[in-house]
Amino acid sequence: MSEEKSIFRELYDKIFGQSIPMWLGSILIAGMSVGLFVLASPFGASGAIQNWGDNLFNYSDNLTMHRYGIGALALLLGAMGAAFMAKQYSLRIAPPGELVKGAIGGIFMSFGAVLGQGCTLGSFFSGWAALSGGALVFAAGLAIGAFLAVKYLIWELDKYPGISTGGSEKTVVPKNIQPYIGIILIALALVLPLLIGYDLDDKAQRAVVGFIVIFALIGIVLQRSRWCVVRALREPFMSGDSTAAVAIMAGILVGIVGMAAYKFSYGGDIAMVFVFPHFWLRALIGSILFGFGMTIAGGCAVGSMWRAAEGQVKLIIALVTMMLVMPLVNLYVKDGFFELVPGTQVYMPELLGYGGAIALFGGIIGLWYWFVKWNDRTGKFASL
Repeated sequence: MSEEKSIFRELYDKIFGQSIPMWLGSILIAGMSVGLFVLASPFGASGAIQNWGDNLFNYSDNLTMHRYGIGALALLLGAMGAAFMAKQYSLRIAPPGELVKGAIGGIFMSFGAVLGQGCTLGSFFSGWAALSGGALVFAAGLAIGAFLAVKYLIWELDKYPGISTGGSEKTVVPKNIQPYIGIILIALALVLPLLIGYDLDDKAQRAVVGFIVIFALIGIVLQRSRWCVVRALREPFMSGDSTAAVAIMAGILVGIVGMAAYKFSYGGDIAMVFVFPHFWLRALIGSILFGFGMTIAGGCAVGSMWRAAEGQVKLIIALVTMMLVMPLVNLYVKDGFFELVPGTQVYMPELLGYGGAIALFGGIIGLWYWFVKWNDRTGKFASL
């Protein structure tokens, strides 16, 4: 019995006693995103947040009928369970100025996600894996927005350093009982679709159950790996560190291989999944807004989710702000913007063939890798 306990303790310590490398988390997330694609559609986040808001305002689908909406709830439970399992859950209350920036960042991300038709997941991480031409433009806009936000943050730190000082952390649940709560939360995340009433005897509903369970597992990986697209785009312009950027690249490459193989095998409508009609100006404007907002807030859509799940109040505010603002932007702003700014679907294999499209994306990732590694060594573009 003591040997069994030591084995389980060793497993617990490996998973929850320390963070897993972000590159490993990124590869796992990309692999699970391919699994999501096989079941229904790839990993995304902003649509789920909008669905929460739509339900709050009674604008659209019931939550239980929206696989991303309920999947994101499972992700939140999974991430929160992982935080409790690691004894890392506490209320982290940022200074008042930072809390305001959480709301401001949420507003920018709301406009960016709705008008640009995606976020760092759907239109970048999964969009690149989907070989979308619009995703290339979206990535460029995210980088521009993040760069502008970094410049603002450096200016703010120099002129108004008091905005980011202070704050507190409160352990609201004793550390010794947190793992037990974590077990309950993770179990709840995994059985959530069954509690809602999905029928395992129905093939279509069984696929949605699998979809939601994968979201719960992704939530655990996000929290344990500290997975963050914001870091990948922000740090080269701040500290010069390339670790997060390389991790995101690794995930994208795995996603490209898996999703391209699936699209090549089935073609037709499958090939156009996550190739949004936002090329080129629509994607650029939306992504600049989103990139600026996520850097100000300190987390993108999914980053805000898992950080909110571990008690970071600034990101709770960003997440709630997106939930409230996105439905309003969708209802009152989107149609007029789309009339002024046209967008089209551009699927790169239709232009270059699968080999050419994969070579293009791989070449861009290679240049990105060279740049962040060069900048890591030289600090040429680092602000700090």
